[in-house]
Amino acid sequence: MSIRLILAAKQRRNPFGRCLTLLVAAAISACAQPQSAPRVKAPPIEAAPIDMVGSGSVADDIRIAAVLPLSGPQARLGDAMAKAVEMAFFQAADPRLKLRFFDSAGSAATPDTQLALKDDILAFAPAAVVGPLFSSNAQILAAALLDQSVPVLTFSNDMTANAAGAILLGQQPEQEITRVLAHAAPQLETRRLGMILPSDIYGDRVATAVEATVQALNFVEQQDYQERYAAWEERRRNDEFAFDDPLLDDAATEGKMPSPQREGLDPTDFPFDPLLDARLVGSPYLWLATNVDPAPTLELFQMTQSARYERNLRTLDEPTRSVAQFDRRTAEVEAERLFLTDLDDPMGLDYLDSIRNLDTFAQPAYDALILAEGGQILRALAPLLNVYEIDEEEVQFIGTGLWNDPGLSREPALHGGLFAAAPPSMGAAFTELYEDSHGTPPPPLAAIAYDAMALIALAGRDEAGDPAPFDPARLFKAGGFVGATGLLRILPSGIAERMLAIMKITESGLIVVEDAPSAFPPDLQDPTDPPVPEPLGR
Repeated sequence: MSIRLILAAKQRRNPFGRCLTLLVAAAISACAQPQSAPRVKAPPIEAAPIDMVGSGSVADDIRIAAVLPLSGPQARLGDAMAKAVEMAFFQAADPRLKLRFFDSAGSAATPDTQLALKDDILAFAPAAVVGPLFSSNAQILAAALLDQSVPVLTFSNDMTANAAGAILLGQQPEQEITRVLAHAAPQLETRRLGMILPSDIYGDRVATAVEATVQALNFVEQQDYQERYAAWEERRRNDEFAFDDPLLDDAATEGKMPSPQREGLDPTDFPFDPLLDARLVGSPYLWLATNVDPAPTLELFQMTQSARYERNLRTLDEPTRSVAQFDRRTAEVEAERLFLTDLDDPMGLDYLDSIRNLDTFAQPAYDALILAEGGQILRALAPLLNVYEIDEEEVQFIGTGLWNDPGLSREPALHGGLFAAAPPSMGAAFTELYEDSHGTPPPPLAAIAYDAMALIALAGRDEAGDPAPFDPARLFKAGGFVGATGLLRILPSGIAERMLAIMKITESGLIVVEDAPSAFPPDLQDPTDPPVPEPLGR
């Protein structure tokens, strides 16, 4: 049974007397949807540090350091994330909580200011750290607090911060790729993939994730293939293929299909009459007809084309032309024109006239193309796909969480594209709460900041929802938690795993084509192992 922890809001130390209630579910075996709640406007965050202190005794204090860029280039984002942290803090209604904001200065921080910030946070002696935004700060803090078992819940997805001991709450491209490829697998006709990726760490991670997911999907397909073939062999040895159906007996007699009683039956050489499909459903013959080579090396996916680019608007043309295989495809058309011209045949000349203005005949040698990009670069790439004649109706475009941008519905070249992201229903609920409280929509990272603070509050509660000594081990519940970004859990490796929905870009906006799973599997898989997703359609 699920255990729900409802954190009632407390009154502030200011004139605001109304309360904000939010359901934060500690999911043990299943999960609940967030419930609507009364809301309260919060005062703006001021310059750091700020103390927001409960009324508990000093001995019971749970000190939380929120490390955010409250000045510098990312100050506006930091302010929005601080407001989200503040919302979760007041919703926790735990008088033992003591929250202090620390300014990390974002990308304007220097090595000296980072070390000074670390010293200030150590002097505060926090039980947990919410933030920081950037990996460099997270690495310093996590390493300094590791011996004290103080969890650092950074918003980064940088594995170097995780190696230093930080818990990564940032969206992981590996999880997004695994989810969307497992969904798309049954829909791809040739199972061939292309990729166009940035030449940076993010592109490297996506490329590695694609390779690992392809291997895992192929492994699952091979296992299933071998099991079906072994079952067929067992039935053949036991002579279980006798037919009472006259049509099938006649077909065997006429040589349309081999007699099941024939000695030395070779399952790799089956003539097959498609007219018998309806009679053969469920039999090994139908399977063998569609899998004529039962060798155990059957593969679902293969990578046929890839290209990398520098993240610069002036460097996108050549990689796009390359991944489109445009030169080869135009050469095929030119070769056909020369052949028809030399043929000097009236029918050939008519056909030559019909292809005179064509640049290419067919699509590239893949039926899915992965584009690990977002924002301005993706908007520049999209029209280039059309320039080099990659048809979105023939090639399935696949993206990452960087595609979670409603503005992409205005890019016709991306219509039909698939990607995995947090369930939008959860994001909509948080957005509504935030807008009612602060009057403006939150940036995506604000929802992660909210979840981080809520998770820290839950670590000070037992499974019944009652106050208990703060225990970081409670952050690692196998069933996970329902937060503003949907269902998530923190794996033993310190990486947040999320249950993601499958989204599609359409002319009218981003739509959900497959809901996020409602629960995690019971076992915790280490994300460093190759993922082994279950193919759909089985």
